[in-house]
Amino acid sequence: MTERIRQLLDDAVAGLEPAHRDPLAAVVRRGRAARRKTAALAGIVTFALLAGGLVAGQRLIGATPQPAANGGVEQSATPRVVNGMVVAGAMQLPIPEGWKVVKASPANKCVTMARTILLIGSGNRGCQNAAVEVSRARSRNPGGTLIPPADGTSPLDSGLITPPVSITLAGGEPGWLESGLDSAEMKTGRYPELNYSNALLLPWSQVLVQLRMDGTGDRPIIESIRTSPRRSGVLTLPAKVGAVVLVLSDRQARVTAPGTVDQVLRLLRRQTDVVRDADACASPGQESIRLVVDPPDPVGASPASSGSPVSLWGTSTADATTVIIATGDGCQEAVSSTGGRVRLSAATLGQLTNLLGLGTR
Repeated sequence: MTERIRQLLDDAVAGLEPAHRDPLAAVVRRGRAARRKTAALAGIVTFALLAGGLVAGQRLIGATPQPAANGGVEQSATPRVVNGMVVAGAMQLPIPEGWKVVKASPANKCVTMARTILLIGSGNRGCQNAAVEVSRARSRNPGGTLIPPADGTSPLDSGLITPPVSITLAGGEPGWLESGLDSAEMKTGRYPELNYSNALLLPWSQVLVQLRMDGTGDRPIIESIRTSPRRSGVLTLPAKVGAVVLVLSDRQARVTAPGTVDQVLRLLRRQTDVVRDADACASPGQESIRLVVDPPDPVGASPASSGSPVSLWGTSTADATTVIIATGDGCQEAVSSTGGRVRLSAATLGQLTNLLGLGTR
């Protein structure tokens, strides 16, 4: 309980303290949560999961693919400058003309710097901020927007954390954006300059790019990024799983029954239609689905009762594996945070939602 209170306090003061401990723990918009009103829910569009006749993608390879590599980051995720580019993991971010690069340090003056890329090499970063900040991500779990429950209960108990916006970076590495660049949250003029907050997570590289500009300013930075991913293959999933959480745009469900959890894992492991990096196609125009595969509770922990509200706050976010599924005609991909990207058919997606009880309303 003490650790949960600490996490909630961290989120409450996130707008005052620049540390970015965990993208999932940052779902209540940094520094702007107090301004978000429940009335905004009226603008959320509910989507039908299988509407539009989703089709299966063509198989891209003939042989059975090998699982993606699991474990530590294959390339150093600590950002550095190499030949005029910021390099971190498999990411290369060209330094825009007229911009400067600054290494974060507690000794730096407390300012917010325009046209600056801040390289954060450790948690002791000081209090400076910049238009673009690059650091090693503390977690591979993406953020989203916290939607309060309709019944007025505590959003931390049963609020819905929306799936991130899926993008494909040049070169093929998946990226998960906290907010869409064309969303109302990122609209030019909504906030003062450099008061915006968006986060791009590269899960395979375990790199976080924090963006403090509006969507118009963020776009050229994101489009300039080049990647050389090394984690394609079938979905990498943990061997032991205690719970599975499925989050749609307006509903979520959590299952802990061993039989159902095993069925979900078997279904995911049967997906062998690997998407090659050059053929990856997830884009911001698609709806996304979040699937969290949570490890078993630690020995001695009290398991949640069957009647407990669904909440991602209850998952072991540091150890969980997240699978983000981009849905839509012609491009329906599932990406595991620890490696692997496969195409899913409409039938498979239907099986998955039915197993979690979210199939047909």
